Formats: sequence, C-alpha cells, structure tokens
Amino acid sequence: FSEVQWTVIMIIVATGVNYFMLRTRNMREFALVGIWALVAILIRHYGVYPAISWAAGLCSGFLLAVVAIHGYKNRATSPAKKSWS
Repeated sequence: FSEVQWTVIMIIVATGVNYFMLRTRNMREFALVGIWALVAILIRHYGVYPAISWAAGLCSGFLLAVVAIHGYKNRATSPAKKSWS
C-alpha cells in the first residue's frame, strides 16, 4: 500500500473506533473529538491529497450524523435537561 492508501485505511479504522465507542459506551464526546481530528485532517490535506480529504470529510460527516441521531434519541436523559429541571 502507498502512504495515501494507509492514511485512508487508518481514517476508516479511526471512524470505526469512534463509532464503536459511541454505540457501546454512549460517549458522544469521544466521537466529537474524533470529528474534530478528522476535520483537521481534511483542512490540512485539502487540495494536496484529494483521497485523504474525501475520506476525512465523509467519515467526519458520518460520525456527525450518528452523533446527532444518538443525541436526539437520548435527549430525555441529557445532563443539560436534568440540570434545567
């Protein structure tokens, strides 16, 4: 594999780890840090390595959608909602 291919593979693995932590441990914050890192990779490699940019963008978009859905489904147990009640 080339360096770019390994980077794309590692981006996908990182996305899988973040998804796993969200689904099994309900850690939306963990996944948000992963999104932050993927967006940083996207910005850093934008225009230079399109494959890396696309992979980071798609994976961060996927994680953002999953975090939003997870947060919506679990809105009744939100710490913010508990503190306002």
